[in-house]
Amino acid sequence: MAADTFSSALGIVQSSGYSIVFLLMVLEGPIVTAAAAFASSFGVFNVYSILVLSILANFIGDSIYYFIGRTGRHIIIDQYFKNIHKVALKKKIEHALHTHTMKALAIVKLIPPLPTPGLIIAGISKIPMRKFLLYSLWINLAYSLVFTLTGFYAGFAFNMIYQYVKRIEIMALIVLIVALLFWLASKMRLWGKIKRILLFKLD
Repeated sequence: MAADTFSSALGIVQSSGYSIVFLLMVLEGPIVTAAAAFASSFGVFNVYSILVLSILANFIGDSIYYFIGRTGRHIIIDQYFKNIHKVALKKKIEHALHTHTMKALAIVKLIPPLPTPGLIIAGISKIPMRKFLLYSLWINLAYSLVFTLTGFYAGFAFNMIYQYVKRIEIMALIVLIVALLFWLASKMRLWGKIKRILLFKLD
């Protein structure tokens, strides 16, 4: 997850309501989930609501891609897998989806940029609908939980570190002021001694 992308997502979700966050999760689930969970650690959202929205949004998004593959034309997929290496990859994905459906779906969801074409291929391959929806629900539950916890505790840790840094800055300022006062006091004592010596010599 690129830092600039995460920062952008965080900036958007912080100024949005739950409905906008939900729509963004459908389009770009993991990074928006992590950003919203991060914001939850500062009280912007309720973290449990973000978890539920993430599960639903990812499940709906996956289902849309699956039904596109199952019912629609395959021009986009054929274009995406047009060279020989990608054709071989497509065949491997199709084989894995039929032989190890849940494991293949989990891997497809994890590796960019496979989620969109991989889920469409699941529809093209005519993976049984009930099977796909059940596995998709379990996988999205696990993924949403991981990204929500990661974002939330990252925000919590950031907040703790920020508070510690603020305390250290205050302590450093106090130490600096005390050191400055001691320095001024020593200078005044030294100046007092010089004045006494000068007055003594003048007498």
